[in-house]
Amino acid sequence: MDFFKAIPLKDGIEMLENILSVPTERIALSEAFGRIVAKDILSPETVPSFTRSTVDGYAVKSANTLGASDGTPSIFTVVGSVEMGETTALSVGENQAVYVPTGGMLPEGADTVVMIEYAEVFGDTLAVHKAQSHLENVIVKGADIDTNDILSRKGDVLNTRLCSLLASCGVGEVEVFRPLSFAIISTGDELISVTEPYRIGRVRDTN
Repeated sequence: MDFFKAIPLKDGIEMLENILSVPTERIALSEAFGRIVAKDILSPETVPSFTRSTVDGYAVKSANTLGASDGTPSIFTVVGSVEMGETTALSVGENQAVYVPTGGMLPEGADTVVMIEYAEVFGDTLAVHKAQSHLENVIVKGADIDTNDILSRKGDVLNTRLCSLLASCGVGEVEVFRPLSFAIISTGDELISVTEPYRIGRVRDTN
């Protein structure tokens, strides 16, 4: 009988995908937790958007610290400081240093940041007691995420991690599938409701 003729699960899923068309809506990220992403989300920004320091310290050229130690420090001239949350037009030349707070923008010409624990300041003179490697204590622009990187794919559930990731990239709205609504309609002459008096031959509707 055709009634008992089964089809492979894969074919059944393809049939459902061709039939079902779930509408979408665009909502604020703050309201999107737990919703399902309707299309791939690309990053509109680069993260971080600038090369910055990961410590409080002094931005210098790493080559100028070669051989620095407690006994024979490398000497630099401090030419300024970077303000937190601000851009800077300062640049670092040979044997020059600029103070940079954690998260501050790295000035032009510098490729490393000496932690304040390894530095001594005497007026405008800086003594560095530790040799630095290239990009030490530095995170470069775009190291985490580049523009147009895929942040979330269609079908992803927006959990805490994804919502935080989208927020960090400036994504304030997302397109998600609308919640599905469904109902069960029970039919049959033998069915009676839960509140009806029971009669032999009938079946209570448990749906």
